[in-house]
Amino acid sequence: MNSLRKALLVALQSEDNRKCADCSAPLRENIHCSTELGVFVCINCATCHVRIQMAESGSSRQSTTLKSVRDIWTQDEVDAVCSLGNSKANWVYERHIPAGWAKPQPDAPPEVRERWIDAKYKKQLFVLPDYQAQ
Repeated sequence: MNSLRKALLVALQSEDNRKCADCSAPLRENIHCSTELGVFVCINCATCHVRIQMAESGSSRQSTTLKSVRDIWTQDEVDAVCSLGNSKANWVYERHIPAGWAKPQPDAPPEVRERWIDAKYKKQLFVLPDYQAQ
């Protein structure tokens, strides 16, 4: 096992990284990560991230910012994920959840997940104003 794979597996041992950053589903298999956002997500939320990215780019090609933990990773990607992780990312992206919003449950339908993910990361609706667009 190479050192990058080991570092990734160590990051996954963190309690906060053992559940999806977006719906809190336990992460057991089919674990994905946004290397851009530094979060670990379940396959259902990963699919939503891909849909949003494809709609945004107008492309039918999957973005390279979302990877399976089984993929080959670069040092920069591993460093980004290990330096952030679900806890730190959610501290920023979910710092201020206004009334009327709730984190999706693990069994939420795709449209609920997509709405949350779009609001959380793209629109940054739950970020304190001082942290937005940094």
